[in-house]
Order: sequence, then C-alpha cells, then structure tokens
Amino acid sequence: MYLKIKKLIPVSTFLITSIASFTVLDLYYFSTHSPDFRTYFSYIEFFANNGNSTGHGHGLLYYYLVSVTTVLKSSLLTSATFNSLVSSSVILTNYLIYLLGLAGYFQILKKLSYSSGAIFLTFAGISFLPPVLEMIMYLKPEILAFALLPWIIFSLDNFIYTKKYYHLIASLLLLSLLLQTKGSIFGIVLLFLFMYYFEFIKNEFHLILKITPLFLILFFVLFLENYSVNKIHFLNHIPQDYSSYQNRASFSLIYHINKFDFWYFPIFNYHSNSFIGISLLDTFGDYFNLSFNNDKSYLFYDKVQFSNNSFIQKYLRQYLGIIMTLFFYLASLIYFLSKKKKRIVIVSPLIGMVILLINAFGFPKLNFDPTKGDTLKVHYYSFILCFSIILLLINALKRQGIFSYFLIITLIISSLFISGFPKMDNSNINFYLESKASFTNLCSFNKKVIKKSLDANCDKVENFCMHNINSEDIFEKLLLDKQVRHISIEDNIKVINNLGVEIQIKDSSDCLNKLSDSSNSLITQYSTLVNAPIVNLLYSITAMFLIIYSIFKKNSNIL
Repeated sequence: MYLKIKKLIPVSTFLITSIASFTVLDLYYFSTHSPDFRTYFSYIEFFANNGNSTGHGHGLLYYYLVSVTTVLKSSLLTSATFNSLVSSSVILTNYLIYLLGLAGYFQILKKLSYSSGAIFLTFAGISFLPPVLEMIMYLKPEILAFALLPWIIFSLDNFIYTKKYYHLIASLLLLSLLLQTKGSIFGIVLLFLFMYYFEFIKNEFHLILKITPLFLILFFVLFLENYSVNKIHFLNHIPQDYSSYQNRASFSLIYHINKFDFWYFPIFNYHSNSFIGISLLDTFGDYFNLSFNNDKSYLFYDKVQFSNNSFIQKYLRQYLGIIMTLFFYLASLIYFLSKKKKRIVIVSPLIGMVILLINAFGFPKLNFDPTKGDTLKVHYYSFILCFSIILLLINALKRQGIFSYFLIITLIISSLFISGFPKMDNSNINFYLESKASFTNLCSFNKKVIKKSLDANCDKVENFCMHNINSEDIFEKLLLDKQVRHISIEDNIKVINNLGVEIQIKDSSDCLNKLSDSSNSLITQYSTLVNAPIVNLLYSITAMFLIIYSIFKKNSNIL
C-alpha cells in the first residue's frame, strides 16, 4: 500500500501543478496582447477567414493547429469576446502541444534509465518556470519546437539502435517540419543535432550521405507548400519596424555589463547594449515587459509588495530572476564538469545564444535594434533551454526524497512570485476576472475559485450577453474604477434568422431575447476552417503514426 501511494505522489503532483499553471495562464493572460500577435494572426486569418497570404516565413503547421482550436471555440467569437476567446484558443493549443513535448521527453528520460516518479516530479517542477509559461502564452512556434525535438531524438536514437527505417522516416518528417518552423529555430536545431549526434555522423558518414537525398526531397516538398502560402521563405524575416532593425550590433555587446543597473534599473532599455544583462534578466524574468510585466495582462496588477525599501518594492521579482539564472548556470557548469552523460544538452542554451548573437551581428541579414536588443530574447531559444533544465532538474530529483519536494516547492513559489503572485486581498482584478472566466477552457472551475463559491454560471448565451466588455482590454484606470460595459448597438453585433435576414443586437436584454430564439444564430468570426496545409498535416500525422506504432511494438515485445 505504501509503495502504491509513493508511486502515485509524483503523478498527482504533476497533474495538480499542470492544471494549476494552465488555469493561471488561461485566466490572467491575454495572448492577443503577446509580442507580435497582430503580425502572426495573419496565419489565423488565412486558415479561418480565407485570407490570400500570410506574408511571413514561418511554417504552417503550428498556426493551423491554433486555427483549428479557434474555429472549434468560435460559436461566441465576436468583437466583444475576441481577446478572451482567441487567447483561450491559443493557450489551449499551446498547452496540448506542450503535453505532447512532455510525452516525448518522458520516452527519452526512460531510455536514460530515470524512474517514472523522478520524471513526473521534474515535469511538475518546470510547470511554472517563466520560460515554460511564456512558450504557452505566446502565439509563437517555439512551443512546437519544444514538442517536436524530443520525438526527433527518440526516433533517431531508435533508428541508430535498430537500423529500422520507419524510425528514420518518422525523424526525417518531423525534422523537415521543425527546421522550417522559423529561421532561428532552423539554426539552433541544426547546430544542436549536429553536436548531439557528432559521433554517429563521424562514424557513419557514408550512411548520412545515403540519407541526405531522401531528407532533401522531403524538405523541398514541404518548402514548396509553405512558400506557396507565405510568398516568402523561412529564413527571410521582415520585422514590423523594418528601419529600426537595419543595424549591426557592436562586438562589445557580448561582454559589456551595466554593473550598477542590475540593482538600480533591472528593467527594459537599460541593458539593451548588454548580452549578459539581457540573459540574466530575461531567462527567468520578463525583461522586455511582454508577459508578466505586460500592463495588458492581469498578471501585472495588484502584486503584494514585501518591503518598504523602494528598490526592493519595485524590483524584487527581477532580483529573484537574476538569482535563479545564476543558480541555473552555476549548476549547469557543475554538471558539465562532473558528468559525461548528455553534456551537450546541458550547454545547449549556449547554442541558442550563439545563433542569436550571429543574427545580431548581421547574418544572414541585418536584424538588430540597439535601443531594444530584443534580437536576443531568451524566448527564441526557450525550447532548448527547457531541455537543459529538464535534464539538470531530474538529476537533482532522481532520489525522490524530502529534498526533491522542497526543491519543487521552492521553484514553484519563486516562479509564481516572478509571475506576479501573490495578489492583494480583495484585488480589483477579480471584478473583471469573473467575466473573463466565462470564456476560459475551465469555466466552471475558474468561476468557483474566483467567487469562492460552488455556484458557477457557465451558460453560454447568458455569459455572452451579460459579458463585461471592459474585461477584454484591461488598464490601470479601468481597474481602479471597476466599470461595467455590456453589449450595445455600437459593437455592431448581429444575428441572422432562418430567412437569412441579419438583425443588429441593441443591448444585453435584446441579446438574451434574440439568442434565446432558436430561429436566430449569432454571426461570429473565424468559424470556418479553410486552406488546410495538406503536406504539413500528412508529415505530422504519418510521423506520429510511426512513433505510436514503434512504442506499441516495443511494449508488445516486452510483454
């Protein structure tokens, strides 16, 4: 009995932390206010609104998956609910992709002889880490890189061990998808896999030469589909403010440190000339004010302050982020010097840094704004950073003793604190959160938590008509005033009756009346899925089928 309970604790810990982190993001963050959202929403427009072209060079698979979720949740998607419902779709899609990635890492770690308990504890420990949360928050494809990379390694390792070609096909299909996801991902993954499999490449170079033509064919067929939609290739990145990025970083960017500003000004703009400063502040923080420090997010407001000292009041979360980053790289150095197993994974964040620095220095094209330094965002290599964190953490947790749970609790509390918790008692954001909760993925649960009551009204029609539209776009003055604005004629929301006549909704009462009539249907946005990327879907489905087949075949052989 004791052993059964002991085995269940890590799984239960993982489930609780995972659901909690998903709920926090779904409630408190608007993905519609994440970095470059309006830029990359052109993909959703293409897949769910029959747009002509995306105009950007990213791979299509990730955005198509987000579009699918958006269409599935579009029954109440209008201008009045756009931020809540689209954010909910992005976060749900990203979270499911994240779980797919964890499943891949589970397979890799089991092959490295780590216990299931240690693996689940590790996954629990990373649930609230800032780089993980940011991958799930943003409409950006780094989360897909996090999910596909472990399955590529899993399939390639199986091919190397068994020489069975269905493993190779799965890995080449996924690799084609991953390399065309984004230019920075292309560089980071290519260099990482070259170093990860260097011994195999050196010893089996003749085999690599035989495989290369097949890979190039698969890669080129996918490239044609992506290019036909984007009208631009994946290495051609065009920033929104093009002229501001036509600069080359100076060499001093690598080593320059603004020493005193780590205490006095650990905030955006003061470290734009310092690669070290950005890395220290952005690895476990939000230096660029895009996630936890984004003033369009509920995470930003009503934070509990723990000191009367003005600097500690303002910047304690930034200081903690710096300390966590220093601990991480110190632990990485100790691991690198003391162990031989998978050392390339531990130093893999350096690969991401090198690729970003090369880009900042003007290769393959100019892409650096010296007033921001945002070419060096940690988020761009967060997927590889998380691989390093997972391996480092599982070695600390593998004994599953009291220290393991202490470390997990410390990581979760520290990460939540950096993310903007705890909130003040009777926080004003709760006034708006109840309305936003109506359109989250776990409506009933979220409303019960916010209201601290078992009563949770998740009736779709009533919640839509009585929705406080002010909860869609929060800012400080609105937060203080606690204003309510329901649907009005100015919102131009319409229904269509069974005769095909469009009728405008005048106010919330009129909304309830019209939507209660079964002959009327709400006219919504992004409700039809079109332009499916056939090659992208074929590659991903075929690869996953081959991987599932290999897992079941292995398990059946064991039995």
